[in-house]
Amino acid sequence: MPELPEVETTRRGIEPHVEGKRITKMEVRERRLRWPIPASLEARLAGQTVDGVERRGKYLLLRIGDGSLIVHLGMSGSLRVLEPGTQQPLKKHDHVELVFDDNTVLRYHDPRRFGCILWQDDPVSDHPLIETLGPEPLDDDFNARVLFARSRGRKAPIKTFIMDSKVVVGVGNIYANESLFFAGINPQRAAGNVSLARYEKLVECIKRVLARAIEVGGTAHLFGGETGIAKAVRELATSWGHHCRLAIADDPVAARALAVSQDHDPIVPPGCCAEALAPLPVWSLFPDESLAHTLDALGIERIGQWAALDPASISGRFGERGLRLHRVARGQAASRAPSVWAKDTSPIVAEVVLGGPTVTLAPIHFVLPGLLHQVVDMLAKRDQAVVRLVLRLVLDSGHTRLVSVSVGRPTRSVPGLERIVRTRLENLKLDAPVVELAIEVEEVSGEAGWQPGLVDRTEGDEVLPELLARLTDALGSGALFATEEVDTWRPEAAWKAVPFAPDAPPAKPERLSKPDPVDALVKWESSLPCPRPTRLLSPAEPIQVRVHQGRPVNIHGRTGWEQVARCEGPERLQSDWWRPEGGFDREYWVVSTSQGASWVYRERARWFRHGWFD
Repeated sequence: MPELPEVETTRRGIEPHVEGKRITKMEVRERRLRWPIPASLEARLAGQTVDGVERRGKYLLLRIGDGSLIVHLGMSGSLRVLEPGTQQPLKKHDHVELVFDDNTVLRYHDPRRFGCILWQDDPVSDHPLIETLGPEPLDDDFNARVLFARSRGRKAPIKTFIMDSKVVVGVGNIYANESLFFAGINPQRAAGNVSLARYEKLVECIKRVLARAIEVGGTAHLFGGETGIAKAVRELATSWGHHCRLAIADDPVAARALAVSQDHDPIVPPGCCAEALAPLPVWSLFPDESLAHTLDALGIERIGQWAALDPASISGRFGERGLRLHRVARGQAASRAPSVWAKDTSPIVAEVVLGGPTVTLAPIHFVLPGLLHQVVDMLAKRDQAVVRLVLRLVLDSGHTRLVSVSVGRPTRSVPGLERIVRTRLENLKLDAPVVELAIEVEEVSGEAGWQPGLVDRTEGDEVLPELLARLTDALGSGALFATEEVDTWRPEAAWKAVPFAPDAPPAKPERLSKPDPVDALVKWESSLPCPRPTRLLSPAEPIQVRVHQGRPVNIHGRTGWEQVARCEGPERLQSDWWRPEGGFDREYWVVSTSQGASWVYRERARWFRHGWFD
């Protein structure tokens, strides 16, 4: 994650290129960052002039007219300036561009989308993200007496204390470690037990460490950055009498493919492996003989062609080895050690020290996706999925609070896990502020397949009310309900949720002569022009569709425009014409893309996705 020195380096880098220039347009390709980019932002910025570029903590502030554009780089964000006349093609994760009147472009790139771009009217200090920040570490307002006064009575470790953004901004983990080392202070010592003289030394070290880091451009100075690491490895190999090829990438198999197929030492930025691998020959992934012959027979010569295949069909057609190499080709760090090594049974744990003690869930929600991504990456390397995990919250009082979270099906979906964890934390009562959060995987399963038990392994001997109580606790109160039919032709309104009553007396058995309702439903659906989806979306989500000769051919999905591989329809549904607000007249299609099969419809010249097929 970019720290204060990296953000300050970025500010100094972009300031001379954008200050005093007029914004002609803002292009947003992806609004879903940590917080959605406001829909009105493009219109607000058009024609405005950048009066200055400032920094507050790790937030960049572009002063524009009577407000400020707040930019946070998150974990993987970066800003690049493209000078007039520069032709640099867009990358997959280039989400936002500011275009200026002299054709200079400021481009925001963020593979993980944990950053944010927000607007705040003056004064910018009123924004919730800014108003609680402590003093700047390089300003005169930050001194030993301020730090000493705020630390009185604090039992938290001194390292946690100075990393609290309410105490002082910008002292991240690596800079806290260095400053405490130079000051000769044990990081675990209680902040309230540090003397004023020690704080004077610590403040001096913090200022010196941060100033030096800014001078050399942030933590990139460690080992000379990735370029310096590559140079050091090459020099070491040469001293041993070896000639080598080098590459640095997210995954070792990807790095080997880049090294063997290129003459220079390629260094691939995080999240860009798929683009770097796409033009390379597929043999550079070193597929086994059987897989190599199959790919040759299919005419697949480049890694990009291999990555474009539907992931759902890879495992069955090419086996486990093919599935791993396909993940690498798609830019996912999915390699694992050869089978001659012992199986990795070490605990899967991701942990983070919060910026400061908190009694609210907002800071926990902020770091939660990053921790879950770490957990999922470790699971992917073992070809495993999570069944149950434990949240460990370390409190300021020294106690630890454990929260168990179970899922209904083994998964490695970060959004799905985040949704379940957030639900589990909704009613959590904290006895003291939280200073550290950890996620540990308690139970795993294979990547594919259904979990035998929903919450634990005792469901076979458990009475229904107890099972329902545990499910409600694990999945949330809204996850359990019964349904009642509603007499309407509108698909999304054909049922309603009602409370589930497990103690209700069973219905009187139907006569055997009466048709089975399931058979009747199957028979009815088989007569329809299109099947019905297993999951309806309510409400239906707006989508963009390209049509050729009346049939959908491209759909704008999660990863951009996708080719429609298969299309069934149309099926026309009409009803509710008698209602005052008007009825509906829809043309439904079943379409299949690389993201799966979905149920879409067109109504009044607009397209919507109404459901998914599992």
